[in-house]
Amino acid sequence: MRRLQSTLPFHGSQFELERNDEYSIFGFYVAPTYDFIQELRKFGSTLEVLEPVHLRDEFKEKSENLAKMYETSIFFA
Repeated sequence: MRRLQSTLPFHGSQFELERNDEYSIFGFYVAPTYDFIQELRKFGSTLEVLEPVHLRDEFKEKSENLAKMYETSIFFA
């Protein structure tokens, strides 16, 4: 996500807080609407939500539920 977001901002309020060889941390001044959250989800496992905590918890819960679904799937290829 770092390269893309450094050259093509995800949102007009986006700013970069930290950058190194491993990752970049971006901030936004935006209310986390449903559409904004869906856009974040498109980044999958390449994105980690740090704040707000309630949004981080939501992403964590959804990820855990998804992992459980694949662990217990009764369908096999």
